[in-house]
Amino acid sequence: MQLVPLILTFFVYYLPQLLQKKPDFQYNMNYEYSYKRFTNKLNVPYFVKYNFNDKFKNNNDLIKIENDIENGYENYLKESCYKNKKYMAELKFRQKDYKKKGYYYQNIQREIEKIDISVCDKLNKFREVKYENNQNENENDKSEKVYEDKKDNNFKKDKNKEKKNYNNNDINNNKRKINNNIDDDDEDNVLKDYNYNNNNNKDTDMDEEKGKKYVDIDGI
Repeated sequence: MQLVPLILTFFVYYLPQLLQKKPDFQYNMNYEYSYKRFTNKLNVPYFVKYNFNDKFKNNNDLIKIENDIENGYENYLKESCYKNKKYMAELKFRQKDYKKKGYYYQNIQREIEKIDISVCDKLNKFREVKYENNQNENENDKSEKVYEDKKDNNFKKDKNKEKKNYNNNDINNNKRKINNNIDDDDEDNVLKDYNYNNNNNKDTDMDEEKGKKYVDIDGI
């Protein structure tokens, strides 16, 4: 029965921590996250566990987590910069209560010198890199849009040209049909004239033969 409170304490305080899913990366190195990597787009440094490559073999999964890393990196730097500046201000305020050459004053000064203010410079630099990257992406998007618009215009021009050629072919075909009809009509007219002249010649020959017969009869 004496162990029951200890068991309950374990379940209340330690079990949730054991069940809690650990993150896949950290911005700071420690014994568990000891492998350093950089994101592909913004070159953000981060630390992972030994099995990271096995877990993120798929390129799409890697791109997704690196987007999360880059999106959270600015907030991480901002919080770190604010925390360090605030701590430095508190130490300097406490330092005023002691003489400059005193033991406590020097102790606080050494503590101040340990504070990493370079994180604020990293924040400013990251913002610049992020801004430049966004500008480049916008330029690329514009270039792609111009290319697509140009491609679409060329496609429309080709379509119009094709349509125009098709219409011209129709016109030429219609002209040929008209010319063929005219030629057929001319041929019919020629045949009609030929037949007409032929018939007239036959009638004339017949009249001449008849006249000869009449002459021969009279002569008898």
